[in-house]
Amino acid sequence: VTSQSADRPTSTKVNFKSVMLGAIRKITKDDTGQLFHVPVVEKWPEIAVAYTAQIARPMDLRTISRRIEEGLYITVDDVRKDLALIASNCVEFNGKDHEISKLAKTIMKVRAKAH
Repeated sequence: VTSQSADRPTSTKVNFKSVMLGAIRKITKDDTGQLFHVPVVEKWPEIAVAYTAQIARPMDLRTISRRIEEGLYITVDDVRKDLALIASNCVEFNGKDHEISKLAKTIMKVRAKAH
């Protein structure tokens, strides 16, 4: 007894890691201001104390890429959750009407749905 996936040629199987890294590269490209590329406390060290006091689970695109590389995500939904976390952290810290929050919600929502 063999499964259907075992019968398919290897070349047609989708490599989860490659697809997810490609999606993160596209999001990174859309983030032209490089606002979400690295941890907030690294990008803006002057707000590190306030940010870490308010945000329980920081997230950024570099961390997501590293987790993909390390095989820490099992499903596309796992990646989507961390993309959504970037946006929700941004809204929590900056407020929903802040321009950075609006940008985060747009970039992460559009890309998360597309992939």
